Parts: sequence; C-alpha cells; structure tokens
Amino acid sequence: MTAFPSVEWIIQQLREATPVGEVPRFLHRDNDGLYGKGVSKFLKASGVEEVRSTYRSPWQNPFIERYFGSLRRVLLDHLIVLNEEHLNAMISEYVEWYDNHRLHHRYERVAA
Repeated sequence: MTAFPSVEWIIQQLREATPVGEVPRFLHRDNDGLYGKGVSKFLKASGVEEVRSTYRSPWQNPFIERYFGSLRRVLLDHLIVLNEEHLNAMISEYVEWYDNHRLHHRYERVAA
C-alpha cells in the first residue's frame, strides 16, 4: 500500500508478485490512468499479455469486484478507521479470514 502510487511503484509490485521463472500469460486490469504506457511496455517486455476491461464494465472482472464488495460489506461498513495503521491491521486480519476461514473453503477442504 502506498499513499502516492506511480507507474514505477506499480511495476515494482508486479515484479514482486511474480517469482523468477513464473510469469503469468495474462494480466487482466482495469483502465485506471495510473497504469500509463510504462506498465504496458513492462508487461510486453516480460511476455505478459495485457487484457484490459471495457470502460465502466465491472462485471468483466467479477472476482475482484466480489472481493472488494465483500471487504466493504463485512468490514468497512462496520468499522471506524482510526488511522492508516489501524486500517492496514484490520485489512490484514480480513485477508487472513477471507483466505482461510470462510465457510465454503471448509467444505472444499473436506471434499478434497
């Protein structure tokens, strides 16, 4: 998380998210102007095909839309944020819960 994202910051996040030798085939992204041409050049040089969603079409990326919708409904709508550190701590706890403790995950683990 950063208060002042930039193209360089986004590229560094992409580098850190992909271990050496494990480059994804595609990166689906929205049309935020922050990406700029630098991110597109980086992805092309890395061999990653950039897939951009259509403007004003959140249904084209339902997984992230559901995640942020759940984050808002489950946590943020019921939270008074004291400061950035408090928000980061609460989101970290939510991510832990979302990834490991949701009910449907338990059923998947039992069935596996």
